[in-house]
Amino acid sequence: MSAESPSAPTRRIAYLNIVVSERGLTEMSGDKRVVFIPKEQVQRIEVRHGLQAESPLLQALVGLALIGIGMSGAASATASQSFPSGLVTIGPAALSKFG
Repeated sequence: MSAESPSAPTRRIAYLNIVVSERGLTEMSGDKRVVFIPKEQVQRIEVRHGLQAESPLLQALVGLALIGIGMSGAASATASQSFPSGLVTIGPAALSKFG
C-alpha cells in the first residue's frame, strides 16, 4: 500500500487554524478548509512568537494619551455634576446617603 492512498494514516500538526500535514499546509475556518498549499509549493515555514505591533512603544503611548483624555473628560463632568438625565452615578456622595 502506498503512502498516497486515502487509507494510509497521515501525520499532521494543528495549531489554531493552521494544519501542517505530509501533503501540505491548510488554513481552516471551523471544519471548512479555506486554503490548501501543496507541499511542493511550500518554500519556507516561519514560526514566530512575540509582539505583533510594528511599534509597541508608540501604541502604548497613544493608548495612555487616550486614557488620559478620557479620564480628564470624566473628571470635568464629575466636577460640574452636569450629567444627562438618564445617567446614573455611584460615588462617595451617593453612597453616603445609604450609610
